[in-house]
This record gives sequence, C-alpha cells and structure tokens, in this order.
Amino acid sequence: MNTPRVWWLGVPLALLMPASCAAQGDHAYLGILHSHTSYSDGSGRPPEAYARARSQGRCDFFAITEHNHGVQILPKEPRVGQPPIALDHSLYNGGPQSLVAAAQAATDGTFVALYGQEFSSISKGNHVNVFDVPAVIDAPNGAFHTLVSWVNDPAHFDSTGQPAIVQLNHPGLGPGAKEYGQSDFASTQEWFDQMGSLACTIEVLNGPGLSHTDGQPLPPAAESAYLHYLSLGLHLAPTADHDNHFRTWGTLTTARTGVVAAHLTKADLLGAIHARHVYATSDDDLRVIARIDSHLCGDTVPAPALGSGLTIQVWIDDQDEPTAAYQIDVFSGVAASQIPATVVGSFEAEGNGEHVIEDVKYTGGRQYVFLRLRQQNED
Repeated sequence: MNTPRVWWLGVPLALLMPASCAAQGDHAYLGILHSHTSYSDGSGRPPEAYARARSQGRCDFFAITEHNHGVQILPKEPRVGQPPIALDHSLYNGGPQSLVAAAQAATDGTFVALYGQEFSSISKGNHVNVFDVPAVIDAPNGAFHTLVSWVNDPAHFDSTGQPAIVQLNHPGLGPGAKEYGQSDFASTQEWFDQMGSLACTIEVLNGPGLSHTDGQPLPPAAESAYLHYLSLGLHLAPTADHDNHFRTWGTLTTARTGVVAAHLTKADLLGAIHARHVYATSDDDLRVIARIDSHLCGDTVPAPALGSGLTIQVWIDDQDEPTAAYQIDVFSGVAASQIPATVVGSFEAEGNGEHVIEDVKYTGGRQYVFLRLRQQNED
C-alpha cells in the first residue's frame, strides 16, 4: 500500500480585502529557506553549502539563515578559530569570506543564493527567520518587540526596499509553547498587528536538521500548527525546510519549498514570498501553480457575491511521475475566528496539466481558502 505524499499549497485567499497587485508569475521554483553552516551552529562554510544545494540537491534557490546570537551556539564541526556571525559581524556582511559575499558569488541565471538570520532561542519563544537583511540583528535574544522595531527601521530594509520577510520556524503548540513572542507585547492584538504584518511564511515541514546523513524520512508535518495560526488571522504561506546543521544541504529529505514567480531572480523570489505565492511539498520535483478566480494562491482579493462559486485552477508538473493521481482537498475558514479551517470539498485529479474545480463557494466574511494535495499512487 502506497503512503501518499502530502503537501500544502497556497495560503488563505482572504476575501473581503483589497486586491493584490502582485505579478501573475507562471513558474514554480523549488528550494530551501532554512539552513546553517559553521558561521553559527552548523558545519562547513557558505560556498560549500550553496554549491551542494545546487548540484546535488538540484535546488533552484537556497537560503542560509545563521543564528544571530552567540548564546550557547556551538558549531557541529570545528570553526578553525572562526567565531559565529554574532561575535564577528564581518562574517555576515563584510569582505570576501562573508555570507553575503558568498550568496552574491553563487547567484546566477540558474540559481539564487539567499541569506538571512534565525532569531531567538526556544526558551524565549519559537525561532523566526529574517531574510535578506543587510546587518546582523542586534535585538536581544528573545526580545520580539525589539526585533519588530529593528526590522521596520528603513536602515535594515531588504534589497527590495521593504521590511524583511519573517518566517515562523518549527512551530510548537500545547502547554509551555511560546508563540513567537506574544508575551513581549501589551496585548494579543498588538502582537498580531506587529508580528502579523511581517510574518509571511510558516514551516509545516522542518528537518530533521541534526541528522548527519542524506535521504532521511520526512518528519511529522505541523498541519495543526498551520491551521492554528491561520485561525488567528495570520496570512501565512506554508514552507518545507531542512534546517541543516551538517553537510546535507539540499539532500537531507525530499521536502522543498515552492515559490511561484515570473523569473528566477532574487528580486522576483523575494517579491513572490512577500506576496505569499509559496507552497510546501514533500516531493522534490513537484511544481504546482494554483489560482482562485485567476488570482494566485496567496493573494488577497475583493469579496465576490455571497454564495457565488470560486473557480480553482491547479496546474501540476511532476516530470518523473507524469501520470500520478491526486486527491485535492479544499480547506475553508474564517480569519480571526479561532476556529481551524475544515475541508469543504475533495476532488480527484490525474496527471500533469491543468485541473479545474468549480464546486467551492464564497460563504461570507473574511473567508480564506487553501489547498492540500495528496498523491494517491506511485508511477
């Protein structure tokens, strides 16, 4: 009996909001948005990581996201006298040995090397990635309110001239879980307004980043956490990352983050992530583009007439399994209701190409819609 591959596509289509003007990109690019080297608590150096992710991992893009603090950060292999970026900021953004320089050198027309930092420690609240910032984040470890101020400072904007993309890493729920610094703010609403304005993505698959060897089985998916944060009203796209701490960049598992963008450039990828044109997949060559009423999944659009049907188009391209069959589950929920979204329809699709779903309706309010695809067979 086959074990279906499971992945999440798109983010809430938050109806009753202003229309997004994001470009309708028509390419799905695959990569990883969370990894480490010995510049914090991992192994190897950035040029090696980018090269491996590109050649052996066959990634279109790859992000190195070093921890920004030096508290209890030890590399998995000797640094040969080299401190982490928290103690030597030049390793992040100064000179030919820096992470930023390595990313610039590794980027060309067929691969984009991204960079950023992972903020905070679990004891102070779940980690977050902050992408493409020009300097080492100097907010105190765990001080999310200070992090928000730092990211919103124009001196720290990313290369597209916007506040940096924030990703919620390895989310945890239940007793004792820290929800990305909620306790740092005067109220839950203030946390929602400030962190919610920056957070674009959340990991539904992470790791196992402390494994030494390639080809690991996929970890449990954080679907319940994804549903939880969507129910709070956060507008988040799902990602699937490796969190590499050893020399497994791009090869640890088959999980990938997909980004739908017009071109394989750094500016286009960052713009697409800002727009939440992102999906998570457990298949390392599955390229998917989904639109709802001609808007890419991730867009916010004006509310249609109450009870009107939504036209969902799903384009699938899996080169090594072109006749695979899928079950497409359509989830729907209401933003800020604190009630998790539920499946409102399940549909069958077979093979590469475009598949159309027309039996889902707009039911009112700040409804959001997203998709989950499950592969039903193996070629």
